[in-house]
Amino acid sequence: MKELTTYRALIPYNIYRQTKHYIKLSDMNDSGRLLLVVLSGILVLTLILSTISLNIDIALGQEISSSIDRQLNVAFNSMKINNDHDPLFPGEWKIDAYVNGQRTQLWIGSELDRVNTGQTVTFSGKDVNVTIPANGTLRVVTVGVEFDIDPQDKLPNITGILDKDLPLSDYSDEAESSIEHLIAFDRNDAIGIVAKEYSAKNNFGIGWHDECSQSVGEAGDLYDEVDTSCDFRLRYTINEKE
Repeated sequence: MKELTTYRALIPYNIYRQTKHYIKLSDMNDSGRLLLVVLSGILVLTLILSTISLNIDIALGQEISSSIDRQLNVAFNSMKINNDHDPLFPGEWKIDAYVNGQRTQLWIGSELDRVNTGQTVTFSGKDVNVTIPANGTLRVVTVGVEFDIDPQDKLPNITGILDKDLPLSDYSDEAESSIEHLIAFDRNDAIGIVAKEYSAKNNFGIGWHDECSQSVGEAGDLYDEVDTSCDFRLRYTINEKE
């Protein structure tokens, strides 16, 4: 009693396992053997085509997903002051945040106008909605000044001068340059900045962030050299809108 082995490779394993005791070469004529080969071939071909179709569907789904714009919300939660830059009195801070060039004035309606080292200032309603292309980037940059001479001075609106095509380092340099006229001749003190960039590689930074500001170098002029590294910690959350 010789079992069918010649065509075993053409029969899916489960079918073969269930039928191996019943399908016998000696019981088949030539037509039966040919029919078995054809049916087995059809089954194998169907499985192959199903697998190819599934892989194509997955690939198309990934391609469509990766080409969809992302709707994001950046909400600024709080700021911890590590150095208020005023040894005798509370610091009078004005600081703006830019999300892909969109401005939000963190100092308005908060306690930043009179802050002390070690204080945490919370924000309410300080958030920005942005649409990011799938191959785009999300940038969060701050710029600010501790005012000594004229607290009525205002930070310039630099929305129109931030060039999104520049590398992040040059982008943040543009932000820093915008306040040079406010700190020249020791009028006021510069404070550190936050400059962060997110892309699809890190899921556009979705989640909670606690970022230490980076140094802008000398604050003031040659007569007033102040360390601006980690002047503050900025806490913000990036969420995806549904």
